[in-house]
Amino acid sequence: MEYQPHDIPRKHVRAIYDMTCKEVFEHELGITQTTIAYSRPKNIKDLVTKAKLHKAPGKPVSKYYSGELSTT
Repeated sequence: MEYQPHDIPRKHVRAIYDMTCKEVFEHELGITQTTIAYSRPKNIKDLVTKAKLHKAPGKPVSKYYSGELSTT
């Protein structure tokens, strides 16, 4: 959900969830952890500072950690 300062508090959302859905989610669906999360609304900084990533020639875009240390 996008954060709004005049919305109901997260504690109230959690209490409503606990009263109405928690038991069903845990027993029927096996969901034991639920997080109430907010995103911040876009601001002027988001509009004027866009980053564009470029791929270097001959280099992979990303690598996953394999647990091995490179000696090069």
